[in-house]
Amino acid sequence: MTVIAQLRNNFLFDSLDDYNCSSPPVDWTTRGTPRPVFGSLCIASCLVGVLPYLACLPTLWGMRSHACYKMMFFLGLTDMGTLVGLALGGVTFVLGGVYCHAPRISYAVGLLTCGSFFASCCACFMIAINRFVELFDIRSLLALYKGNRPWLVMVIPCLYGYIPMMVSPIATANSEAHLFLIDPLIFSDDRYEYTSYFLLGNNFTMPSMSSLLYLTMTCGMFVRRRTLSIQCGIIVIFHMTTMLGYAFLQLIHTSDALQYAAHMSWIFMHGLPPYIYFTFNSAVRMRLLGIAPSQAMRVTTTMNNSVGKS
Repeated sequence: MTVIAQLRNNFLFDSLDDYNCSSPPVDWTTRGTPRPVFGSLCIASCLVGVLPYLACLPTLWGMRSHACYKMMFFLGLTDMGTLVGLALGGVTFVLGGVYCHAPRISYAVGLLTCGSFFASCCACFMIAINRFVELFDIRSLLALYKGNRPWLVMVIPCLYGYIPMMVSPIATANSEAHLFLIDPLIFSDDRYEYTSYFLLGNNFTMPSMSSLLYLTMTCGMFVRRRTLSIQCGIIVIFHMTTMLGYAFLQLIHTSDALQYAAHMSWIFMHGLPPYIYFTFNSAVRMRLLGIAPSQAMRVTTTMNNSVGKS
């Protein structure tokens, strides 16, 4: 069994033997397993995440005077990109689609979904660094978050998310496995081992590093800021369990129930933040409810100043 090339030009996937649908003598119209219930559930769950984000993003944009909210706004865009891609994946499940039914469309959906997902993971880590720097008042790094510099910092998640999807193995929606798989399920003789070292590295290192930062922050501020500790803990738990679980499912075959749970967790991971903002962030909540926007900004400024001084 040959491991597929990890450095590749994905725009020329038609010429790559491991993704060439014309290699085996297969009638692809006979392949695929329609999953209307699960696919519809995926689409509905994505909408449940996208709609509140549409309400939150203008609020986050209005509070962009603080670096953290600039980065949270960018995170919202990447989360919504992932949710849109996952909703399109839900359409694939409903129709019983597989990679070889429409390779170009499958690649485009995979590029949007996985690229946005990786950008989101990196943005979460960058936000964790920002909160860590501000909480512990690391003056040598605070200059990175002055003025419009956070927008430049967000170039890093863009490059991290989308460029690897052009040059490394990519996952596509496949109704036969009701997951986004790196393996396009073209060959039945196991001639290739489909894996992505980038995906595995991201799904193991990003949650680990973010968790370490959040754990340090939680220990340092739990007594003073218990609600923020809970907020951080919820986000970290969802990221860790989902990313690690999905990475394992790329390597091993398991029960349908676990695959369904892992995919729904991926959707919830990106749809959860606006609900967390509304529940735990009083400044965002006041703005969303239209209660004294100027007062909400003063609350936010006071909150950030108190964190920086503590």
